[in-house]
Parts: sequence; C-alpha cells; structure tokens
Amino acid sequence: MRKLLLVFLSVLTFNVTAQVTMSVNVSTAGGIFNYFTETERTYVSNLTITGKINASDFRILRDYFPAIEILDLSNVLIVEYTGINGTNGTSNHTYPSNSIPDKAFYFTSTGLGKTTLKSITFPSNLESIGYGAFWGCTQLANVTLTNHLTTISDYAFAGCRSINTITLPNSITSIGNGFMSNCSNLSQINIPSSIISIGEFAFMGCLALVNINLPNSINSIGQYAFFGCNHLANVILPSSVTSVGIGAFKDCIALTSINIPSSVTLLGDRAFYNCKGLMSINVNNTTPLPLASQDVFFNVDKNSCILYVPVGKVSVYRAANIWNDFVEINDNFTTSKYNTSDQDIKIYPNPTIDYLVVSDLLEGGAVSIIDISGKIMLKQQLKNNDKISISSFPKGIYSLIISSSEGTVEKKIIKL
Repeated sequence: MRKLLLVFLSVLTFNVTAQVTMSVNVSTAGGIFNYFTETERTYVSNLTITGKINASDFRILRDYFPAIEILDLSNVLIVEYTGINGTNGTSNHTYPSNSIPDKAFYFTSTGLGKTTLKSITFPSNLESIGYGAFWGCTQLANVTLTNHLTTISDYAFAGCRSINTITLPNSITSIGNGFMSNCSNLSQINIPSSIISIGEFAFMGCLALVNINLPNSINSIGQYAFFGCNHLANVILPSSVTSVGIGAFKDCIALTSINIPSSVTLLGDRAFYNCKGLMSINVNNTTPLPLASQDVFFNVDKNSCILYVPVGKVSVYRAANIWNDFVEINDNFTTSKYNTSDQDIKIYPNPTIDYLVVSDLLEGGAVSIIDISGKIMLKQQLKNNDKISISSFPKGIYSLIISSSEGTVEKKIIKL
C-alpha cells in the first residue's frame, strides 16, 4: 500500500508541474487576479489573455505567476492606470495606455527579471515599451516588435541574454540608453533608416555581435554604446554621424579597421580605447579633430596601425597632437597593405571551432593567420575552396591575410 501511495504522489506531482496552458478574457482592467485559482496562478506556463488589462495586472502577472513562460497579449487592449499598485514601486504613478509599463517584468527588490519568461507576443496597437520592462529576463528569446511602436524606453531589454536577433520597426527614431546592454547572445540587430541616434550603453556587452549595419540617418553614437562588444569585427560609420561618444567602441578588440567620416565633429575620449586589433584608421577630416587625450586610441599599436588621411594632409596630421603618435601616416588609402576592398571573398564558418573555408577566389594565393599579438600562427599556399585547419589554435581573435595577384585582403576570424 505504501508503494502504491508513493507512485500516486509521483504521478500527481508530474501532472501538476507539466506545462499548463490557459486562455482568459479579462472584461475589466485591474481584475486579472480573480480569474485564476491559486493553483492555476502557480502552475500556468502558457497564457493567452484577451480583453482589457492595465499596469496593476502586469504587476500580478509578474509577482503571482511564477511559472509563466509564454505570454500572448496579441488581442489585449492596455488601458491607462493611475495608482500605487502598478509595476514601478508603491508610489503613485500614471501608466499610459497602449504601453508595456515600466519594469513590467523586473523585480526592483532583487534586481532580477522574470527569468521564466521565454516568449511574449505584443498587442498590434502597442505604442511604447516602458523603462526596464524586460530587464533581466534572461530566458526571453522570442520578441517581435510591432509597426505601431514609437518609443522603446531605456534598458527595455537589458540583460535579455537569450535574444539572438531583433528587428526594429521604422516607426522608431532613437535607440535608448542601455537598450540591449549585456544581451550576450545577440548576434543580429536590424536598424532601420528612421533611427537618428544610439543611446549610451545601448549594446554594451553584446558579446556575440560580429557585424552591425548603421544606416545613413544616424547622427550620434552615445557613450559606451558598443563597449565590450569584443567580437564586433565590422562596423561602418555612416557619413551622417557627427558625434562618437566617450568609450563608444571601447574594448572592441576584433575591429581591424575604422572609417571616420568628415561629418564627425566630436570624437569622444576613449572612443577606441583598447581596440588593439586595429590595423588601419581612415580619417576624412581635412583638419585634425581635437582629441581629449591619448586614451582615444589607448593600446592601439601606433607602430603597425596605419593612419590614412585626406590627400595632401599628411604634414598636418604629423603636426597634430595625439594623431602624430601614429608612425605611418598615409594619404593614399588604396595603397594599404591591408586592402579590404575585395568584399567578394567569403570565409566560413566564422566563428569556427576546427576549420575555415575560403571561397570565391579568382585564383590561388598565400594565406597567413596572425594572432592579436602579431605572432604568425599559419602561413601556406591557398586555392579556392581550400579547407584550413585551425583546430590547434587557442580560442581568440585572429587576422587572416590573403595575398595574390588580385591584391591583398585582410579579414577577422574568431576561433571558439
């Protein structure tokens, strides 16, 4: 009998803790708590809500639904709420309609997000996402932003380290401070041409970000916007940019080249601090920009990194403070020993664990792989579609240089 009782209890536990799916229509905003029993609130993991809700309902969803993983709000109307029972503390606040409220799924008391939440579907008429709404929701992976969205407040998705890709709608005009900071799995962000500014710390610590395409509408990049994006290998500053903030690309050690357009009038201190992979810097300003200190290019190897300047301006840059730290200053960009104009050559997989393949070479050539310290790790002849083994290499970032009669091309590779 004792054995049968234990088996029964085991089955009961399994059934209760298995995924529970529910749908509910809330007729009166502010009353969602009463639509569920205590057991349902405890165990529901897949929840679809229709009807009307407000910021007090979001607080209930955050605080009293410990197992929620999937939340569908596609047919919800979010109405305005003023009171002390919203998501942002116990003081009186007004939370606007058609908005995910401030700190909707962030626990101020612990500094943690709702770590069970994996997916959310927004209402089609959503207009804004509040401050820190999903901050620290570490399992949140599936997010689709609606076309009516006009405002994403600061730190809205900070620390959402399971998000791999996100597309901003063209109804958004700015990226807020800390928008996706420390989203360590983010590898792709699609930025529309409606964006004019990127806020401070916006993508700080996005370790998986390798490439980013900045549209020719952005005029400012905030302080530490890409700080610590240590796999970011390709970024082009568009000709619309006028200011690059303090530490904007600090510790972006995978960057090999950067183009500073003539539109830039402010290059913040520590902008390229510790970007020790830089091999070339192309500056288009005929008059050297004043730099706050040598920390702008701290730990960039001035002996090997070539500074390219406008034609006829070499002497001007050689006389300019800090710029004259670069040993080689050249006014003919096409003569770079690292000519990266050939964008047709493909190298894959990258990042990689064991090997690389080089394709779309018109003819063979020589390949060299150099580590971040300048040590030559490999040097061999190369033919199109050859497989290059790097399985013995330590994890890290390397420069791959291909030389042939077609020219010389340099690419950044990442060994995992």
